[in-house]
Amino acid sequence: MTSSFFPIEHGWIIRNNLVIDLTLPAEDMIYFPGLEFCGRLGIEKFLATPIGKKHKREPFFYAFGWGGMQSPKFRACYEEAMALFRCKAQGSAA
Repeated sequence: MTSSFFPIEHGWIIRNNLVIDLTLPAEDMIYFPGLEFCGRLGIEKFLATPIGKKHKREPFFYAFGWGGMQSPKFRACYEEAMALFRCKAQGSAA
């Protein structure tokens, strides 16, 4: 892991259990998958729901309240990432 650490919400692709993230190709990353849509069919299913239709032109996690926090899985991943962030920050301050 690199010497710096910060959490950020964004998307990536998983193919054959391999994370493909072109935004930071040289970094060691830890992924906390909060909202998962399995392929095109998963995206189409979400977009067919009333909440998906309402939020089809913005990041999908916006459909789940401010910062996605109304999604139990997204919130749990956020809290796990923040706990790791606090742990890393305390370790670097020592």
